[in-house]
Amino acid sequence: MTDGGRLTVTTTRVVPFVPGVPGAGTVSLTVTDTGCGMPADVVARAFEPFFTTKGPGNGTGLGLATAYGVITEAGGDIHIDSLPGRGTTITVLLPSAELPDTATATGAAAPATTGEPGGHILVVEDDEDVRDIVVRILTRAGYRVTAPASATAALELCADPAFTVDALLTDVIMPDIAGPQLANAARLLRPQLPVLYMSGYTAGNLPGGRTLTDDPLLRKPFTTDELLHQLRQVLHRTRTLS
Repeated sequence: MTDGGRLTVTTTRVVPFVPGVPGAGTVSLTVTDTGCGMPADVVARAFEPFFTTKGPGNGTGLGLATAYGVITEAGGDIHIDSLPGRGTTITVLLPSAELPDTATATGAAAPATTGEPGGHILVVEDDEDVRDIVVRILTRAGYRVTAPASATAALELCADPAFTVDALLTDVIMPDIAGPQLANAARLLRPQLPVLYMSGYTAGNLPGGRTLTDDPLLRKPFTTDELLHQLRQVLHRTRTLS
């Protein structure tokens, strides 16, 4: 609301709590603004990772995607109602905290699966928001994920014989160890480790003249489908060769 306006936050008990009835007990959180609103095509993509209508440097497109991941993992749902010039209302539905543990578990949404081959993925990304989104996407697709806070920590994991991993998904430009250097060091410890890079830079336009290995590069911003497709290809290629 760049010109000012009103932001209204309300909570409501949607379905009364009924002891012993799974799923009975839902609360809503509604956030309404009097801003410029969104057209239907923007609303349809609002929860996509990295999608934003803002200019470079003004938004990452991760806010609503993160909210969607947190809410759906808690067994809830989130909806957007918006029209250009009419403002926006976002409604969050969540299971009531009063539900017994057994009822909550029954009513919660199960993690989504998409027929992915599965496996343990080591995710290395210094941007916490991006790392959180990637971890949620992979976890909901059925992968097991380990996401250390730094490339140095990831390399320490690779050096541990007890640590098993099926693929390395790493950012290219990081403050401690760059992605290509991390991949090279990790492969000294695990020679057959599959690697998938992700970066906002192209393979031929990396800062400082840095170059990638021959491993595939996933360009940011990417969609959920693009991430899962690229990772599936990397894993399939390795399993075929082995």
